[in-house]
Amino acid sequence: MSLTSEKRTPYERLGGDAGVRALVDAFYDRMDLEDAFAGIRKLHAPSLEHARDKLHWFLSGWLGGPQHY
Repeated sequence: MSLTSEKRTPYERLGGDAGVRALVDAFYDRMDLEDAFAGIRKLHAPSLEHARDKLHWFLSGWLGGPQHY
């Protein structure tokens, strides 16, 4: 690993905004598709749009990207 890549934030390593969004979308897509996640899915509103946005905003900042919160 080069020194340059070591200095990159996890946000950058995941591919920035698009990479974090893809991670969030994959998480919530699985909640809708897999029976094992039915219990946690019931804790959410029928539409996951707002939850997806909130997790995306949180993870972006937590991983070293833009602070949306």
